[in-house]
Amino acid sequence: MVSGKIWIGSIAAILMLSLFMMIGCSEKTTEEKNAEDLSKQLSIETTTADNLDIGFPIYPGTEQDPDQPPINTPHMKNIKLLTSDSFEEVVAWYSKELGEFDVDHQEKGSQALWSKETDDGIFQAATITTIFAPAGKVAIILVKGKTGR
Repeated sequence: MVSGKIWIGSIAAILMLSLFMMIGCSEKTTEEKNAEDLSKQLSIETTTADNLDIGFPIYPGTEQDPDQPPINTPHMKNIKLLTSDSFEEVVAWYSKELGEFDVDHQEKGSQALWSKETDDGIFQAATITTIFAPAGKVAIILVKGKTGR
């Protein structure tokens, strides 16, 4: 009779172990879940310039940088635009639209920066640059986000 109890206990233990293994093997690992979530998030984040309401005036005649798609998340929006107009023309236009820019001329190119933060934690920044632009172009990088406050 003792051997019968051991046999039943062994079968029960094997069945339980098999059940735990099936459950464990059917679930995704944390790494798999994180990769899947990131993939879903990236497909939501990238959008076209036409669909991105960033709250900035858009310089006339610009085109979206094909090498950097816009980002559109609940916490940040970012777009990089390109124009063939001169750095000075773009800075003058945005200065009329947004206010004064801090301009920095360097050996490798020029940059102008404007930023604003509201009391409710919304941050906006506009960068006009020849440094991070293809030859003969001026890049306009517009960012709007939440500061986390």
